[in-house]
Amino acid sequence: MNIKLLLASITIISSLFSQKTNLKQINNNELYSKSLHCELGELKASFTASKSFDKYEAEYLSYVSQLSPKFISENSFLDDLKQADVIVMADNHVSYGSQSNSVEIIKKLAKNSNGLNLVIEWIDTSFQAVVNQYLRDQLSLNELKEKIQFDKLWAFSWDSYKRVLQTAKENKVAVYLVENLKNTKNLVVRDQHIFDSVLKIQSLNKSKKILIIYGTYHSLGLNHLFERFKKNKQKTVSIVSQAENAYWIALKTSLDSDRLHQLQLSKDIYYLHDSAPQDQLYDERMYYLNLLDMDEDEYLCE
Repeated sequence: MNIKLLLASITIISSLFSQKTNLKQINNNELYSKSLHCELGELKASFTASKSFDKYEAEYLSYVSQLSPKFISENSFLDDLKQADVIVMADNHVSYGSQSNSVEIIKKLAKNSNGLNLVIEWIDTSFQAVVNQYLRDQLSLNELKEKIQFDKLWAFSWDSYKRVLQTAKENKVAVYLVENLKNTKNLVVRDQHIFDSVLKIQSLNKSKKILIIYGTYHSLGLNHLFERFKKNKQKTVSIVSQAENAYWIALKTSLDSDRLHQLQLSKDIYYLHDSAPQDQLYDERMYYLNLLDMDEDEYLCE
């Protein structure tokens, strides 16, 4: 399949999220997504992933593929968030829209709850005092970026991620760092550590809601964060933006992408749109091409 020609044929469709569509356009975009999955599989094969990561990814994809979309209002979505003790928000690291969603959720929760504590993945726990300095207006963003070794330890878009901290600061939200980026463990161990750390934070601030913003695969799956907190009998809500099957079902049902901004996938599990699956996959493809120093026009799947 010539992906370059296929991409050219649907450029207008992909770029206009607020436009009504038809089944032919949807099927073309879905076909393009499958082609991108093929490319990503070949690109990822150039990297050595741990078996535990592959297992966690598979568990997430299996879990989310079984969920069915239901159209809901924004008010209904926000009402459920207000009732939650813990919100697990999946972060798509390569998506500007994903961090934009995080910003909006922080604003809404800070405004409509009795206090909010934010737990984030992308700054090493050893820099907690540095982040506290920033939140107290004792450091600039540029100084913060240098001190937390952002480019070395995270290396995704600073322009995108810095907005999360800016929003926390503007809304007087406490930020907690529980991740050891300098010595990463497998995802099972990491999720257990996140869970234990959040329980400690809750013991100190029992009235405040917890918003956990972590990579997508941490969110849903057997013994992933959402299930861990549910088993602890806490009112837990999960928000994801990568749920291809649910997205295509909802779009084919409505033929109106405006209705897909938020969807209920199951009790206490929601989809929050940041971009269409083909755009998410394209962004991920570009991320891997950049890592491999490959040209954008180098296509791997035919």
